[in-house]
Amino acid sequence: MERGFSRADSTVTVCGSEAPHNVNDHGSITAEGIVTTVAGTAAIVGHNNVYLGGEPLIVLGPEHAATVAASAWTKDDFKRALWQRARVPLSRFTAENLARFATTDPTGFRDRPTDTLVPIARDWPDIMVIVAGGAGKHSVVIPTFGMTRSVTRRIAG
Repeated sequence: MERGFSRADSTVTVCGSEAPHNVNDHGSITAEGIVTTVAGTAAIVGHNNVYLGGEPLIVLGPEHAATVAASAWTKDDFKRALWQRARVPLSRFTAENLARFATTDPTGFRDRPTDTLVPIARDWPDIMVIVAGGAGKHSVVIPTFGMTRSVTRRIAG
């Protein structure tokens, strides 16, 4: 429905993605705790989204999603909070990569102080969040290829 389809429509969404990065959080009992752990897993220098934008995919396991919902957070609340927290300081990038990224994203990387924090997506609505999986307090962060957009299509029935 977020992508303009009705509740009755069957759809599929496809995105170019990396392998999943496990999020192991068996202790958090609030949405704040879950988003903090997910942000820590997502805020790494080696994936495309941090310098190319795109739509990182977060797959919340059912138990993590239930914890978030029990805190009365909406999906948008979670996405906004994740976007605010999942940031990488420029000091964690090599000089060579900073020079390279300054050509692809001058606003985010060129002539910026080393304490500048770079988000994992250009804006919070670019973060995709779904609920999937089974029992266990695990979720996954799936960086995408950056600069690409996912595509959703109705499945003919």
